[in-house]
Amino acid sequence: MKQQFTYWFFFLFISSVHAGNTSQLQLADNSFNENFNSNVPVSGRVIAGLMLEKKGDGDFFINLPAIETDSVCFRVQSKDGTYRSINQYKVDSKSAKGVISPVYPTKYNDTLNSFSSEELAILAFEGKCSDKKLNNVLVSSRGNEEQKQIVIMVSSGRSDVFLSTHKKKGRKNTLKCNRIEQGKRTAYDTICKVGLDSLIAGVNEISVLRRKSGRMLPPVKFNVLYTKS
Repeated sequence: MKQQFTYWFFFLFISSVHAGNTSQLQLADNSFNENFNSNVPVSGRVIAGLMLEKKGDGDFFINLPAIETDSVCFRVQSKDGTYRSINQYKVDSKSAKGVISPVYPTKYNDTLNSFSSEELAILAFEGKCSDKKLNNVLVSSRGNEEQKQIVIMVSSGRSDVFLSTHKKKGRKNTLKCNRIEQGKRTAYDTICKVGLDSLIAGVNEISVLRRKSGRMLPPVKFNVLYTKS
């Protein structure tokens, strides 16, 4: 009897976990847009991706706090420019908050799995994909393994890149980003890393600073919205 009770308790527990994880962000218009070829156009954005450092393959995830708009743009692109997807997702009162997976019916799963940790950029942000200015960025990830670093992929325009963040006590912290030296670098060529524990729950102000030929280019400023589970 005790063994039977244990079995049913375990069954109900597993069932409840899966039931709680069935909620996904849905595509805004039920169409999924992706391309894979050698002539994929590049967006021209300075910020190509912001994500947790990849530790494995698997589904995509978004750390979704309570946001004011009803839509999220989710972009995925490879460093070499061969793969790109840009899709709009709807956020409503039924959308779960916290770490949630967007519906992503890709035809190129094997190709995506073939990219290394620095070869695939994910960018999720509040608003429309057509918005030119990047305002509120959400933390994305791939796979469900524990990850402790935020990676920001930058298209530097052959400039030196620095990342400026605000520490928890209000002071600024500036670090130098690293240029990628290997492979084709069409979508981005520089990577910045910062510890996940440096983010606060709420709004985090980030600035990407670029210096070219001894001259500072206009900074790229945006917020990273983060909710701690």
